[in-house]
Amino acid sequence: MECKELGIRTGFFVFRKGFIMNKNIIRRLDDFGRITLPHDMRRAMHLEESDPVEIVYEDKRITISPYITLNEIEYFTIPCLKALRKSGDNHYIFTTRNEVCLSCIKGIDRGVSLTEALVTILRQRKEYIPDDISIPIIAHSPYAVTAVFPILSAGDLHGGIVIVSDDHAKPTESQLVKARFLRDIIAQEVEGL
Repeated sequence: MECKELGIRTGFFVFRKGFIMNKNIIRRLDDFGRITLPHDMRRAMHLEESDPVEIVYEDKRITISPYITLNEIEYFTIPCLKALRKSGDNHYIFTTRNEVCLSCIKGIDRGVSLTEALVTILRQRKEYIPDDISIPIIAHSPYAVTAVFPILSAGDLHGGIVIVSDDHAKPTESQLVKARFLRDIIAQEVEGL
């Protein structure tokens, strides 16, 4: 048992100041394969009834973490993308971890799956500006990825801002600055949810 300050992440949990919790709890699956997260864990993770969680199975380990969909902050991102489109910068795509969330480009619609190569780049959680512009944003699209800016909040990946080009042109410095700014603002909004 340990006590951590607000906002300090240990393992998968964020602990409130003065809040003591054991991270190792044994639970049995019910007849339907369900488990119940203990109240103190839900409180530590800021989860309320009907909040979405992401369950990941990897290396014989199951991880449960709060899932904040970027769709929840569309009220903020839609005006940003509209302003970019009006200014002539219509090469931005706003993604969740694996699909298009919002796009400035006609023909790249919401909910379309990203290519596996792009999903892999997002999972690396680093800015990516390729020398060779050949990764398509979605299957059968003339648009290729020119820069990727993952949206991270408290270390968790929530999606990304992707700059694309149909003529394989490198992004301008202005486009890179705008994408970084938009990424930072969205990460702050996600953290506030």
